[in-house]
Amino acid sequence: MMNLEEQTGISELSSWDMPDTVGKRDGYDTKQVPEATADNMEMMMNKINELVQEVNKLSRMNKGLIDALK
Repeated sequence: MMNLEEQTGISELSSWDMPDTVGKRDGYDTKQVPEATADNMEMMMNKINELVQEVNKLSRMNKGLIDALK
């Protein structure tokens, strides 16, 4: 069985994917948090565009199915 990333080609984002992160204290630990930089915003825009393309593709497929069922 294929996982979601293999089906769509879109991988999930994590802090490690971001080019600019800062360390924030979390109790006794430190966690990496994306910083609001131009590089991070560009990466997020690219990910959003990937999602929009997939949603548009699914919408076209669904419209075709609905039209076929009429």
